[in-house]
Amino acid sequence: MKRLFIILFALMLVLSGCGWEVEIVDPTEETQKTENSESEISVSELEEIPENDSSPWYRNLSEHWQTDERLEKINIGGHEFKNGTCSVCRTEMEDLGDSIVLSDYSGDSKLLRKTTYNPDGSLTNDMNYKYDTDGNLVFESSEERFCTKDGSHYLTRITEFYYFSEIKQVHELNAFGDMLSSKSYNFGDELLSTYDYSYEYGENNLVEYQKTLFNGNPYMEIFFEIKEENGEFRSWKKRSIVYYDDGSRMESEFDENEDVISEIIYDAQGNIIE
Repeated sequence: MKRLFIILFALMLVLSGCGWEVEIVDPTEETQKTENSESEISVSELEEIPENDSSPWYRNLSEHWQTDERLEKINIGGHEFKNGTCSVCRTEMEDLGDSIVLSDYSGDSKLLRKTTYNPDGSLTNDMNYKYDTDGNLVFESSEERFCTKDGSHYLTRITEFYYFSEIKQVHELNAFGDMLSSKSYNFGDELLSTYDYSYEYGENNLVEYQKTLFNGNPYMEIFFEIKEENGEFRSWKKRSIVYYDDGSRMESEFDENEDVISEIIYDAQGNIIE
């Protein structure tokens, strides 16, 4: 389990981009997608920016808003830039000609977020920063994106820096938003661990099979069932195999709610031991 600590710590974080939200899951678990969780999300769905009033402001390139207790948008309005700063949400804008940069700062002028857009409004990079109570930078992330011809936005690479533990993590995702690899480095860029993922897709590009390697060795296999319900497709984990360092493995089966039905552990020779 020690080998999971570094990668698991980071992947438990929820990374929200300025174009769409992405949740990085525990690498020991599967990628699950439904027809309603496509990665083609509008850049209008952006994460929280610094709190200026009793309710935080959210923003994209053209407008800002707050949310009520039901998380519905309220107080929607266009940016009102004066001397490069929106007088409402206080985001700062810089037009560099070939790109537009929006930046958000804390009350003590520490950079919290910087988002970069192409002139056509498509988001290319989102950087986030977190500080401890003494004002020291403890976390930094960068989400690089590209825009397809039809205007869809896909997350391709997430780079995270954990300054307290001096760990850097780089996550690569495919066009469906599924993890392809997750690598951990120290600050000397020495590779510490690698998770690699491969997939087989079924109906509506839902995952039917996922294989995970840890440092090049078999780590997990997951088999999914795809069902259509009320005109929508969903994918649920039906069976999994987890491989251990000593050659043993655990095979599990799940019901449609992904509750465990059975678990059997085999030794390296294939004999049932539990």
